[in-house]
Amino acid sequence: MCFHFLPDNTVNILSREKILTEPAIDLDPYFLGVWEIGEQKNVALKFVREHDSDDLVFSERFNDLSDRRADIKEPVADWPGIWAIANPIEGEIRLMTSNNTFYQYKWITQEKVNGATMASDTTDVLGWEEISIGLQNGWHEFGRREVEEIKTGWSSCYGNQQLTLVNQQGSMNAWKAKQQAFSPRLMINNPNNSGGTQNANFSFEYEKADTGILPVYWKNWNRFWSNRLPVSGDFDLPVNVLRHVIYNICSKYRTSEGEFLIEEMSCELFIDRIGTTQVKGFKV
Repeated sequence: MCFHFLPDNTVNILSREKILTEPAIDLDPYFLGVWEIGEQKNVALKFVREHDSDDLVFSERFNDLSDRRADIKEPVADWPGIWAIANPIEGEIRLMTSNNTFYQYKWITQEKVNGATMASDTTDVLGWEEISIGLQNGWHEFGRREVEEIKTGWSSCYGNQQLTLVNQQGSMNAWKAKQQAFSPRLMINNPNNSGGTQNANFSFEYEKADTGILPVYWKNWNRFWSNRLPVSGDFDLPVNVLRHVIYNICSKYRTSEGEFLIEEMSCELFIDRIGTTQVKGFKV
């Protein structure tokens, strides 16, 4: 969502997706000259959330798997599903959807204790071991040389539609622990007065197919923003049109040369007239 704070102390709450898909407002009658074209961007977008570092679930079990994306294969539902994988490759990673946890196929050192002598012995075996919990960072056009980070200070709890797990002082029963500060968490309201990180229609996982944050709320915007083309031009806007643009600066506009979004605009005001309005924005 996009928050536009207006001069009259009100706020417009807008959807980035709707901004791109709604009809554009025509400013061509007021356009002067031609657009100046800047250098087009070609970037990857990395969506990063700040997990609560005081939550031991994340501080002890979460690892950013961005550098291991090539090793992440198709997810499995549960342990029988992961055991049924034929000829897994050392280093491959699988998401188990039932507990929202990633497992890596690797060499694991197992310790065996002789029940009679209590002597211990170790053996190295290939098997599946947890590498991280879910709620990973999200990506659009992963692999491009230049990366732009889009950060949020909000996070959620570890879990899925039926499970939520938190381990920090502010969530414990002891009186002293209840006085400790802890960060707010986003949760999805589910039936029977319960909450979680996902339901049938939406998930806090960035890239989950069909229901994740990126396919639901950023599908069109990501394509636009990762390849945005800066432009600038001059307009001769009457006072009523200038006011309309100020109050709707997040809307999509157009001239005969195409549609654009405004990043910033400026003009000089005189006693008897309005100067030329300089607009900087991006072609859509």
